[in-house]
Amino acid sequence: MPNYHPPAFRFLLTFDEITSDLVTKYDPEKDNGPLRKIDGQWRWHPDYCSEFMAADDFAISECVGIDFVHHHHKYCRTRSWGCIEQTINPSPQATSGKLLAYILAHGVQDLDKHLAPVAGGRNRVLDMASLWLRTVLDNIKYVGPLKSDAECDSLIRGAFALFGVDKIDDAKKLLALIAGSSEAQEAFARLIRVHFKTPSWNFDL
Repeated sequence: MPNYHPPAFRFLLTFDEITSDLVTKYDPEKDNGPLRKIDGQWRWHPDYCSEFMAADDFAISECVGIDFVHHHHKYCRTRSWGCIEQTINPSPQATSGKLLAYILAHGVQDLDKHLAPVAGGRNRVLDMASLWLRTVLDNIKYVGPLKSDAECDSLIRGAFALFGVDKIDDAKKLLALIAGSSEAQEAFARLIRVHFKTPSWNFDL
């Protein structure tokens, strides 16, 4: 991509055989190009931008880490004209909170190794995500009759399923059926304890 600043080279990573004249097979251990693997060490040309395209899905279970950042203010790699995340620019706290809500509601455990409380009972990403959800719960006008642990646990899980697909207003209406903030917060804490198998976990530990 010579018109980029700095110029960029692109590699397409795929298991498939591609016969197009627009691509050339490249072996970083044998071919002379901007990306080389020499004696087990990766080296790349310092005057070029490296771009890698993968013709496959990435399994979440294979992630080696997780973090949350703002969308780039100018560039979007999925759409040249921008995307909804670029326009709205949600905070990392909100994005992490919605992801945690989805995980807890559906029992998804592929990211547990990156979210689970570690020694001392804390995890930075879990704390950030749970704080956003706690803040939302603190600002609900609770007017409902539900008080028992079983009722509140089920309702919290349902509301979090809505949070996870960005139906925030619907989730808030559902949460309002709980009798009060303390019942909602306790149900949230129980959900985290059960999911991560940490019976002593608490928000302010």
